[in-house]
Amino acid sequence: MSSGIGLPLTLRSGFYPVLGEAVWGRFGHVVDILAVFAALFGLATSLGLGAQQMAAGLDHLFGVPATDTTRVLLIAGITGIALTSVVVGLDRGVKRLSQANLALALLLLAFVLAAGPTVELLGGGLVALQTASLVTGFPIGLMLVAMCWSIWKGLRAAAT
Repeated sequence: MSSGIGLPLTLRSGFYPVLGEAVWGRFGHVVDILAVFAALFGLATSLGLGAQQMAAGLDHLFGVPATDTTRVLLIAGITGIALTSVVVGLDRGVKRLSQANLALALLLLAFVLAAGPTVELLGGGLVALQTASLVTGFPIGLMLVAMCWSIWKGLRAAAT
C-alpha cells in the first residue's frame, strides 16, 4: 500500500474518493488498462519523434542520410541505453544517466552562451520567462487549487 489511506499505487485509486468501491470492479480494470496503453503509446510516440529529429540533425550536420535504417538504429540505441540504465537500477544506472544528461545540457548551455549572441539570448529569455509565467502560471495555479481541494475532500471522506 502506498497512500495514507491504504490504497495501492494505481490510477484507479485516484477515482476512489469519487466512485468508492466501484473502482475495484470492471471500471477500475478499464482505467488501469487504458493507463498502460496511454503510457505505451506516449513512449512510442516520443521515441519515434525523437528518432526522426535526431536523424534530421545527423543529416543536417554530418550528411548521414535520414532513412528508415538510421531511425531504427537510433531507436535501438536509445532503447538499449534506457534498458541498460533500468536493469542496472536506480542507484547506479538511472542516476548516472541523469547526471550525464545534466552535464551535457550544461555543456550545451555554456557553448550556446559563449558562441551565440549572449546579450540577446539572456534578454529574450527573461521576456519569455515573464510571458510564460503570466500566461501559464495563473491557469496552473487554479488547477492546483482544484486538485488540492479534491484531495482534501477525498481524504476527509475516507477518514469518516
